[in-house]
Amino acid sequence: MEGSVVDYDPKVHWNPELLIDNNVGDLKEQTSYTVISHPDQQSSEICEHRMMKGTFWESLELQHFPFDVQDLSIGIMSGRTASEVKLKQDERLSTINTRAFGGQLSWKLYEHVETKQHYRPDFTNSQKVHPVFVVTCRASRCPEYFAWNGLFLMFLITLFAFPTVRYLTLLDRYSLVSIVFLVFICFYHAAIAIAPFQQYGDRVGTDRLICLLFFIVFVLFHIIFAGWLYVVVYKRRRELKKKDDEYNEILGRDEQARSSNVNKRSQNDERQPLIELLMRKE
Repeated sequence: MEGSVVDYDPKVHWNPELLIDNNVGDLKEQTSYTVISHPDQQSSEICEHRMMKGTFWESLELQHFPFDVQDLSIGIMSGRTASEVKLKQDERLSTINTRAFGGQLSWKLYEHVETKQHYRPDFTNSQKVHPVFVVTCRASRCPEYFAWNGLFLMFLITLFAFPTVRYLTLLDRYSLVSIVFLVFICFYHAAIAIAPFQQYGDRVGTDRLICLLFFIVFVLFHIIFAGWLYVVVYKRRRELKKKDDEYNEILGRDEQARSSNVNKRSQNDERQPLIELLMRKE
C-alpha cells in the first residue's frame, strides 16, 4: 500500500475482500490486522490475520479404500477480479500442527502443506475471473481395522474354494455356491461402475433394484437349502430316531415282561414253604 499508514481500517482503506471458498455453514472467525511501515519506500505492508473454526467441504477419493489418501483443503477467494488482486504464496513455508489433529486414531496427518492457484469465472460476468488460492494438507487412512475385518475375512472365505477332501462334501458345495454368488456380485459392481447412464438417479435406482434382486435370490436359496436339508439330509436321522423309539418300546415291553415273571416266581417260592409247613403239622 502506497503511503504510510498507522491505523488500518478495512472500511476506509483498500481491502482485497478475501473470503473462504469451501466452507459449509457459518464460520467462527476473528480478524485482525498488522501494519508494517516502510518510511524509506513511502509504503506500508498490511498483514491480515484470521482465526477460523468451522466445517469445510472436500470431495472424497475412495478408489483405493481402505488405503486411500484424502486432501484437506481450504480455498481462499477474493471478491475482486484478477486484474485487481493477485494471490501468491508467501516466501515463508506454511506449517500445520499435527499434534492438534483430532483423528489420529483413524488417520495419519502429513506435515507438508501445498498451495496452488486457479481462477473462477464471475457469476454475473463470465469475462471477469476471481483468483482462488488453495491451501492443502493430506491425511492417509489407518487401514488396520479394514484389513483384518475386510480383506482377511475375504481371504478366509476364498480358502473354501479349495476343497480339503477328494470328493465334494455338502460343505464344499455350499462354499462353492457362495463363492460363485460373490463373484456375480463383484462382477455386477464392476459393470455398473462403468455402465453409461444419462442421469445419476438412473444409476442409483438400477443399483438398488438389482441389489434387491440379489438379496431375494440369496434368501430364497437359503430357504430352499434349509428345506432340502430337512427333507433329504435329515430323513435318515428321522428314520434312525424312529427306530430308536421302536427299539426302546420293545425293550420296555421285554423288561416289563421279565419283571412280571420275576414277581410270579417270587410268589410261588413264598407259597411252597407255607404248604410244607401245613403238611408237617398234620
